[in-house]
Formats: sequence, C-alpha cells, structure tokens
Amino acid sequence: MSELIIEPRFFDDLLTAETGIDLSKIEWYRKHLNDRCMHSWRIEYPGRVWRSPTTGEPLRECVSVHEYFRRLGLKDIKTNLRPEALRRYRYAAINPWGFVGYQLGEALLIETGHYRALRVAYRDENGRVKAVDSYYTGDLPAERWRQSARERCHRPYGKGDEILATDVNRWCGRFTGKDGLDSLAALKTPEVQEAVFRAALTHNLSRIRRRMSDASAELGCVIRDRSKLSVTEITLSGCLAAAHLCGADGLADYLLNGIEASDETGTTLCRYLQRFSGYAVRGEDKMCSAKKAGGYVVL
Repeated sequence: MSELIIEPRFFDDLLTAETGIDLSKIEWYRKHLNDRCMHSWRIEYPGRVWRSPTTGEPLRECVSVHEYFRRLGLKDIKTNLRPEALRRYRYAAINPWGFVGYQLGEALLIETGHYRALRVAYRDENGRVKAVDSYYTGDLPAERWRQSARERCHRPYGKGDEILATDVNRWCGRFTGKDGLDSLAALKTPEVQEAVFRAALTHNLSRIRRRMSDASAELGCVIRDRSKLSVTEITLSGCLAAAHLCGADGLADYLLNGIEASDETGTTLCRYLQRFSGYAVRGEDKMCSAKKAGGYVVL
C-alpha cells in the first residue's frame, strides 16, 4: 500500500476534536480561566474516569477552564496559554479513559505492533488459572463497570482469545520501540505520536479494505443500497477519521450494513464521516465519493 499523504489541516482539526483543545480559543480560555463554563467528565485522576457505582456510566459536570485542562493532565496551563505551548499540550493530553493525544489506546497500538499487552494470571469461573492479555477495549457496555468494577474477563468484539479487560487504558504493558515509541512519555511527544498515528491510519485503511473485500468478490463494489446509510457523502478522509473514532470494523459495519456506532463519549461515527469529509488525500486513488441516491464506495 502506498503512503497516505493527507493535507496538514486534517491532522490539526482531528487533534483538536480528539483532545478538546482548540488553538483558536486561546483568548477565550484566558478570559474564562477560573469560570465554571466547560463541561468535563468527572475523574479520580487524569486517565481514570469516575463512574456511577449503580449504572457504570461516566459522570459529567461543569468545571472551570483551568480545571478542564488539569483533568487532561496539564497542570501548568495558567502560565502556558500560548499557541506554541498548546500545540505540544495536545499530544500530552490524556482523556478520562486513558487515551493519549489523538486518543491512541492500547488495543490499537497492539494491532499496529507498537505495544504489547501485559500478560497476567487469571482464574476463570471454573477455578482454573490461565495466562491472558490485559488491556482496555471499548466494546464493553457501561453496566459491566457497575459496583466500581475495574477488570472483566471478556472476548473483544465476540471473537479471538479472552482477555482481562480493564476499565481504562492503564499502559502497564511494554512498548516495542517501533517508530521510536519506547515509553508512555515518548507517546506524548509530537514527533513520535505523529509517526504512530500515521501508521495507525494506514493500518485501519488496510483492515477496512480487507472487510470490504471479504464481503464481495469484486473489491470495493459492495455498497449498492445507499438508502440504509444516514451520511449522504462518503470520502476517504471521513472514513479515516471515523475508523479512528470507532475502529475499522465499526466503520465497515456501517458501510456494509448501516450499523451506527459511537465512542465512549457518545460521539457518533456518522458525525466524524461528515465533519472530516473532503480533505485532500494523495497516495491513494481507490476511493471515490458516493451519493446517497446511488453508486458505491470504492476502497
């Protein structure tokens, strides 16, 4: 597969959306630094969401700008509200589920070969002890985290080996050194994170194509009934953003079957398909726009 070359604006806009840090709002941030004017997820500490013990759902509340940034793990924001500082801060931001920067998490980096999961001993329901991988996966419903549960035996997306799923990305495994990623600190640097994220985009596109080709002997010509899809135009940049939000399989399920998905915060795949539609992408000529009235998507 040839290298994906995407216009820089795509990366800047996506990083803004993923972190919630908007460089165009610096003056607004300064003005409202101590005002309770931003909605935020309640946390125990940066990287660990606070859930309702009865429902397992994450909780939201209104906080000041300063507190909002503190919850992203950015403590010295009061003295660094400058464009150059915020650009680097976005890469270091960690959300309540432990995702970093572009919202990179353990499961994706395991797939791309940048990370290896922690191996743990687990006693199953029959009392047998076995070794399993332990990491965060986003497909468990919130109710599985009721009563302050933090680990659950789980088969990700109903296939493959069982794992001991964690309620957040803990980053207790091992970084492989691929693309210079040898630590969590390195992941929070712009240079390394950009390289890792580009590798993730290419990986996701490869997985989408594989799913699409499995569904049809003729690669790409698999979406003929557009009436089941709510998005009127599909573009490569939108697909890349949506796959990053909800996974390559989530995007494929939508394109093939009209099944919509969302991330932990409730942001929908369709929203990203629309929001990030139409950015210039070079290095790939196998995808065209498709209108709801007819045609098909080529991947």
